[in-house]
Amino acid sequence: MGVPLFVVTDAKKMVELNVKGTIVNTASIYGTLAAFESFNYNAAKAAVVMMSKSGALELAEHGIRVVGVAPGFIDSSILGDNEEVKNALAAQHMRGKLIQPKQVASVVLTMVS
Repeated sequence: MGVPLFVVTDAKKMVELNVKGTIVNTASIYGTLAAFESFNYNAAKAAVVMMSKSGALELAEHGIRVVGVAPGFIDSSILGDNEEVKNALAAQHMRGKLIQPKQVASVVLTMVS
């Protein structure tokens, strides 16, 4: 319930205060690509992608952009210390390595500027 709740409440307040700006949603590569045994995650992230698109259409007239970032596999603590898992995920990236959190943050900063 997080993304729709925040987009709606943030957008309402921004419109009320006549604030122009950008709302950034975090989706995933799995919002557009299906993965085995990830039904719920795939569906949830696909919904985030569509909420970003729909929100962008509805809020553009108020000077509010709604964008989404959909990174691939990020090198974070959620992956644990299993190098075999990390290497398997990294191999699925074009560059053969996991994305660093700061790289995602850099993209988000660009999106809001």
